Amino acid sequence: MKRVLGSIIPVFVILGLTGCDSGPKQGNCAVSIYPLEFSSITDDYDYCATQAECAEYCAALEGRPDLASCGWEDNEYACFDTLPETPPGPPTVCAIYQTIDCGSGGTTEGVCDYTCSIQPGSSDYDPSTDCLTSYGTEHPSASTCDEAIGMLP
Repeated sequence: MKRVLGSIIPVFVILGLTGCDSGPKQGNCAVSIYPLEFSSITDDYDYCATQAECAEYCAALEGRPDLASCGWEDNEYACFDTLPETPPGPPTVCAIYQTIDCGSGGTTEGVCDYTCSIQPGSSDYDPSTDCLTSYGTEHPSASTCDEAIGMLP
């Protein structure tokens, strides 16, 4: 009890009896994703979320080849960002035919383009090796390198 202006008022705030419901406990939804296929380094994200929100988010990511781990931690101080409404889409890997010709006709093989940045139909000459690298015109994309190469005609 506390005396204020000559009267006695119970102080419920000190006892934690404010009548307000703080809702479900916030914690850290820790997500680790491999940015490139066959990478051993992950991009780590720490989202503020309830345990139920994190479980739903992790379930949406389940089965993706780029997912390293996803789970809730009982530590609201470890999170740094708001949980996105939808998980990011699966990774995109492109494939393209590459021909390397060093004066003897060259060899052609399907290669992965992890950033999908190779310009179809382009070529590069390397004067130090006297080789010309040419790229095909098809540039399919998929969620894994093997899938993308399998889509080459």
